[in-house]
Amino acid sequence: MALDPRPVYVVEVSSFQLDDIITFRPDVAVLTNITEDHLDRYDYNFENYIKSKFRIIENQKTGDYFIYNMDDEVTMRYIDQFKINSNQLPISMAHENNGAFIKDGEMYVRTGDDFMSMSVYDFTLKGKHNQYNTMAGSLAGTTMEIRKEKIREAVQTFQNLEHRMEHVATIRG
Repeated sequence: MALDPRPVYVVEVSSFQLDDIITFRPDVAVLTNITEDHLDRYDYNFENYIKSKFRIIENQKTGDYFIYNMDDEVTMRYIDQFKINSNQLPISMAHENNGAFIKDGEMYVRTGDDFMSMSVYDFTLKGKHNQYNTMAGSLAGTTMEIRKEKIREAVQTFQNLEHRMEHVATIRG
């Protein structure tokens, strides 16, 4: 029996937008990292900015998902200060977990009994930050019951926007 396709909206929500949410509730929220940005808007108080970023989970319920980077020091220092009702799924390059992680050049994605793996050398997007993004995206796709083959295909064939993260040259190897 085929499932009817349903609309999916992927949005990047800034801390400024999160400051004003009332009912916004993502089914899947992703927090990749927290760095000292926009502090002029937050009275130069980093904790105010952190609180703003964590508002992404404020309205989530038990059936929703919160994907976060367990390698990000700031996220991990503050995560326990927030009430999280959703299912927590970490991503990491340093720790095996029940979410997504990279070990010995392989990305593993686990959500409950569901499991997939693939080589990071097959990722179209290169760079450590893109490995984190790929883990988060693959994990998000898994929570939406997107087939592993489709996730793998997307990771291996993703096309950058022109002039974004394009290979320019290799110098001295």
